Amino acid sequence: MNQPCRDSSLPANDRVNEAQTAHCGITSAAQEAYEPGTRNCSARNSSSLPKEGSISFEDIFKAIDKDKSGAISMCEFRDFAASLLGAKPPVDRPVTPPVDRPPVTPPVDRPVTPPVTPPVDRPVTPPVDRPPITPPVDRPVTPPVDRPPVTPPVDRPVTPPVENPPIDTKGNFSTRNGRIYDPSGREFQPRGFDIDNPQVALQDVDKIVGDWSVNMVRINATQRTKYGQENNYDKELMKKIVDEYTKRGVVVEINDGIGKFANWGSISTGNELKERVEFAKEIAEQFKDNPYVWFATPNETGGAIKANSAQDKAWLNEELAFNEAIRSTGNKNMIVQGDAFWGQGATAGGESAIIRHAAEFKKFGNVIAGQHVYNGSPNAENQLTNAVTKLRDAGFAVIIDEFGYVNQGDGSNPVKTQSGSDAVFKAVEKLGIGALPFRWATSGDDKVYNFTRDIRGKGPRTAWGEQIWRMTHAD
Repeated sequence: MNQPCRDSSLPANDRVNEAQTAHCGITSAAQEAYEPGTRNCSARNSSSLPKEGSISFEDIFKAIDKDKSGAISMCEFRDFAASLLGAKPPVDRPVTPPVDRPPVTPPVDRPVTPPVTPPVDRPVTPPVDRPPITPPVDRPVTPPVDRPPVTPPVDRPVTPPVENPPIDTKGNFSTRNGRIYDPSGREFQPRGFDIDNPQVALQDVDKIVGDWSVNMVRINATQRTKYGQENNYDKELMKKIVDEYTKRGVVVEINDGIGKFANWGSISTGNELKERVEFAKEIAEQFKDNPYVWFATPNETGGAIKANSAQDKAWLNEELAFNEAIRSTGNKNMIVQGDAFWGQGATAGGESAIIRHAAEFKKFGNVIAGQHVYNGSPNAENQLTNAVTKLRDAGFAVIIDEFGYVNQGDGSNPVKTQSGSDAVFKAVEKLGIGALPFRWATSGDDKVYNFTRDIRGKGPRTAWGEQIWRMTHAD
């Protein structure tokens, strides 16, 4: 209902021009109810206000009844009644429903109600349970302990460049922190033995791999009787050997067996060195796509060599030429770098030429240090431990690719080098190095190093053979 003259917006207790205000609001409402568009209250001082008695209470009540929006206030009604009746008290006041309106507005009670709700208990209950639920003290401690063994892959691409800068080892064996890792990234610890005769290596593959559970063998590439037989290397035989072993997941270390009757410890120069280089290129080219084929440098060349001597320079020249020949073919496989002092380096108290020339060897990438151990000293264990530590500090993983002790032929009563052999078995367990005992006996002469009472693994195992068996079958 349109009310341009409504005074109810004023405070209820505003008594200014009380009579006129009352007449204006009520009169306008009543007239609007029965005479729409007629408003006598266009101004507060209008002289056209109805005379006393011209609007009856019935008219007022009808107007109130029509006014659904409550535009006519209790105050207007009361003031208008007083102006009409004068001093006469309005008998009908109790009828006015405004008495019910005050209780309808309970804003006074609302603010009192919220405290009644039990929020006081809510914050109290959860906090009591939360402290025991939060055991983060143990969480950060446990995971970090387990992550390093599982997180080696994170470090693999970062660390190898320190030891093998020129070589991309993806899909190949690699070294890191003195350890060897296979192409899948798992640590690889060589456990097997030497086999002198290639034919026997091929014939006994099931027994060697199946029964003795080896993961690596070291095989002579050829049995030349002298230098100069340039085409004596049997490529087809070696391919068959490599195929049979590597398809079983076994690494084959090809040993340069050139010159079977050459002087032990001699250093190759001139044409002799040229022949070694050509042989290295030939085998490297043949197996460059098979990462399970490793290459051993010339076997046990160089005796007791002093640093910066002519022998030292000649030995280094021989070794570098051999390694360069392998890498010149694009072959990235592992090179087992032999040491001076008849291959024993510092394992028997001598000096390691590998450590002395570490920078020159590491430039080829994927080079590990090969050591031979035939040490009869009671201090053999300490000497071997010190040698392994120094080689690792120089940036090399270590493999003992020859070791053993001489017995009486039937495998009993070792007469020498047992202390060095025992030291190797301990180092395999304590230091995690690889080891290949010498050797799988193929003839009666080999009985002095045999693993069983008879050749080629036949008969009961010797005491020496029992040690090898436990090593190759260890987890």
